[in-house]
Amino acid sequence: MWKKISEIDHPLILHVTPHLGGGLGAVLRAWVLEDAACRHMIATLDYANDWSKKELGAAGIPLYDQPSAAELDRLVQAADIVLVHFWNHPLLYDWLARPHPAARLAIWTHIAGLTPPNLITPEIAGLPDELVLTTPISRACPALRGRDVPFIWSTSGIQRMLDLQPLAHEGLAAGYVGTVDFAKMHPDYIRVHEKLPADRFLIVGGEDVAHVRCGADERFVFPGRVDDVRPYLAQMDIFAYLLNPRHFGTCEQALQEAMAAGVPPVVLGNPCEASIVRDGETGLVARDLEEYVRDARRLLEEEDLRRRLAACARAYAAHHFSMEEMVQLWHAVFCRMMAREKRLHRWPTVPEDAFALFCMSIGKEAAGIFCSGSKKEIQELLQKPEWQSASKGTPKQWCTFLGGARLEALCELYGR
Repeated sequence: MWKKISEIDHPLILHVTPHLGGGLGAVLRAWVLEDAACRHMIATLDYANDWSKKELGAAGIPLYDQPSAAELDRLVQAADIVLVHFWNHPLLYDWLARPHPAARLAIWTHIAGLTPPNLITPEIAGLPDELVLTTPISRACPALRGRDVPFIWSTSGIQRMLDLQPLAHEGLAAGYVGTVDFAKMHPDYIRVHEKLPADRFLIVGGEDVAHVRCGADERFVFPGRVDDVRPYLAQMDIFAYLLNPRHFGTCEQALQEAMAAGVPPVVLGNPCEASIVRDGETGLVARDLEEYVRDARRLLEEEDLRRRLAACARAYAAHHFSMEEMVQLWHAVFCRMMAREKRLHRWPTVPEDAFALFCMSIGKEAAGIFCSGSKKEIQELLQKPEWQSASKGTPKQWCTFLGGARLEALCELYGR
């Protein structure tokens, strides 16, 4: 039997993440503040938001925001285990592709990894000592075919939502919390919801929301990024979580929190959402946009249905989205890792520049279009919602962080 984590002298875990913001930030903050069996420190390659700095600082958790390469190497050497929180971010790929000191390396994938630009690539799958998924749907990735890869549900813990009481408000309100970007939201989000008999739509999250706000009527309210979503969830009658069928998400912290808060969700039957919401029990799962509109309308109009689904969603969330279970599962992984010696992890092929590394990150099919496709083929690909974002692994984000003539030339094709 593996030893318990408490018998391994409180191993020091270095979390390396592109940033520490809302979704993953909530997960990591809750984890390191609750887990007394391990010691934790966090390094962010891009940024840590003020909320994270405040909470972690007050708890004495070391946070290294944008450390130098030398400082990050020092942290890797000091740590017993390095846990990389992965999605397609250029700074993370750039760091992983460089030589590092010997380490016990784990990668936790925070994307479904099924479609570019957010894939679980062979390079990522083959790099760590332990690869852990956040959802079983990722096992369908071609790079993981034939492998029995474990998954650990990512949760920020939902206890603070379980006793949330509705706030009095006029009329009926539908709401959304999360990434306000069509790489995540359904590209027809506004048009679809304009058909519903809600008096107000609260769209919470994001900073640059002009592209989503465009064409929305006066019922749509955009509070932007907020530190505490509870006052907004308390004003929602339904959680209108209509996502892009090719979105990159997995465990959907916003959906977990809405269910825990007793806000019944209506979702499209994408693999991710269908793995979280039980149709007719904890929310409504629609097969297509037409059914989504019918389901959302029904949920708005039938108060008894809302109450029944809300109660079941809250009970389901309390049982399944447990921080304690997530931490214990990670302890089992750490025990396995501590039985091994640290080793060097080397990227299989050294990329010649940022463009070559970008092409590795998006898979051979999409890379083939960017490398040898016609201008028309490239522009057609770039017009798809998942490639339009200023972040989320697109050429725009790679050009912003790493630059280079070929990435800049690619970005010039947007909007032409």
